[in-house]
Amino acid sequence: ILDTLVSNYNVWTGAITYNSRAGKIFKDGHSPDITTLATFNIPSWAAGHTCHPRLRLDDHSTSKVSGSGLFDVFTSLAPATASTTGWGPGNQRDQFVGRQKAVRPNSGTAASYNVDPTTNGGSFPCDKWAGSQIGVEYVGVYDVDDIEWD
Repeated sequence: ILDTLVSNYNVWTGAITYNSRAGKIFKDGHSPDITTLATFNIPSWAAGHTCHPRLRLDDHSTSKVSGSGLFDVFTSLAPATASTTGWGPGNQRDQFVGRQKAVRPNSGTAASYNVDPTTNGGSFPCDKWAGSQIGVEYVGVYDVDDIEWD
């Protein structure tokens, strides 16, 4: 199940760049922290299955991983629905569901889901969201991280 759109969230100002077409998880301690808000439409057939949100990092110049590459996965109370310039509605962060590690493929390798799960890897039962829409937030773990994809 692919995400239907991604939006970027500025943790310092509360601004949302809706449907940004590119994901970014960024922390450097000097510039605003950025998280990615992903929206998924979970089909009804997913009931009884496990959802495992993950990033797909292709071997393109636009994919980037620096720092630890670790990011936390949270469910959201509601997916992003529009761009904002400041606080409200915020990121709607809800439950922590796991930690993952982004890994960019080597040059010339086939694109694949390049995530090395740690902790529980961000898995959760799909039942609650089967037949509906869910928001997920990807958040950098340490003080210096930059993960980008399109």
